[in-house]
Amino acid sequence: MNKFAYILRAYPFTGGDYPSSEAPAATLQQNGFKPTFVNPDGTFSAGDPVEYKHLNFIFNDLYAKAADMESRLTNLEGE
Repeated sequence: MNKFAYILRAYPFTGGDYPSSEAPAATLQQNGFKPTFVNPDGTFSAGDPVEYKHLNFIFNDLYAKAADMESRLTNLEGE
């Protein structure tokens, strides 16, 4: 299941290519994405737009870190 996040692609569109994975802006990495929610007064608050290239980057990072942790645990268990 995790292979989709590792496959780099470029999707052609008018004016250039759209990458399948790209790091979110530094401010988004520091502050996170604002979710969409309904305020206590009932008004709608739209969240930050999250592009799939950013989600793929996040998944790729999480899967790589999980694989690294699994490898370290396996090495520790073997000692």
